[in-house]
Amino acid sequence: MAELCCTLLLNLSEWDIFSEIENKQRASVGVFELSKALAAVCKDVSMNKLTRSIAQELWDLLLSMLVTPGTPQNKKASIMAGKDGGQRDATATPTLSRHTFHSFLQQLKDNMALTILLSCLAKMYNILRDDSGSEVCLEYPQLWPAAISSPSNYCRATAMDVFHATLQHCLATNNSHAGWVKVLADFCYAQGHHSAALKHYLAALLMSTDYFTQPPPRSLADDLMYKKMSHCCSKLQCHTQAALFCQLMEEPDYNAAFKALNERQCQDSCDSLYEHVFDITLLEFLVNLHTRRGELESRQKALQCIGLLELNASNNEEIQREAANVRRGDFLRVMARQYL
Repeated sequence: MAELCCTLLLNLSEWDIFSEIENKQRASVGVFELSKALAAVCKDVSMNKLTRSIAQELWDLLLSMLVTPGTPQNKKASIMAGKDGGQRDATATPTLSRHTFHSFLQQLKDNMALTILLSCLAKMYNILRDDSGSEVCLEYPQLWPAAISSPSNYCRATAMDVFHATLQHCLATNNSHAGWVKVLADFCYAQGHHSAALKHYLAALLMSTDYFTQPPPRSLADDLMYKKMSHCCSKLQCHTQAALFCQLMEEPDYNAAFKALNERQCQDSCDSLYEHVFDITLLEFLVNLHTRRGELESRQKALQCIGLLELNASNNEEIQREAANVRRGDFLRVMARQYL
């Protein structure tokens, strides 16, 4: 009953109640201790403070769940502290069992609390996986330490399992949360599931743009996300699509776009996508490419796109921006029809 009361208070966003109750010193962590640590971070974030020292207790508790079986508990904790960069003794941190955590998680429904948990576990997953090219995005990254010392003391497989289970619960609670769907896309990308990753990236964009009629928030769609989407298309042998995703970046990646367009083995509809290109540099490259290859029909399609009045370089910024937005939306709708 006490456990249900804890999660009920969290689901009602009653953060303050936990701070009024003292912790009991125990060798293992129960739902109350976990709830109290989580409530403190939720309250801090809701006040826009993002204090790392407050988040440290939650970090310590969740990290204790990932200790590799057989690792002595009297070793130095593999935790970077909040502001001073120091370390804590592992004996000062009781351990959290996976059973306790999963039992707690199944009762948790509050968006803020779930986002904090997911953010913390995503950071641990990224650090232990140690692959900067396919890190999972997370909200409130400034809350968490930048590194874990002695990462070999922790189980990567456990970190992945706990993170994935938490993500699945988040999406089961609210499957229209664009930020969580993007996390799922990043997770699929990290696992090499490129078709699934592209599907979820597009779903996240669709949710946050009213079916691609509005510009996506920069907090969701950044250059790294478009780069990953482009890479997914390349892995699927859809090189024209890959090039068009490069033009969606704030700073277009022309090297990647030109490399993709130079590929001869292509599984997408190639020149039928040219009408969605709004970057003149890409269109000029396509004209040159098809001229060199003697592909006159494709060259003519690229020339027709360059000649459109709305893409004239002399237009003012508002007209150019509107032309880009229209073509961006049309292109993403084409992608959604194919992959969703």
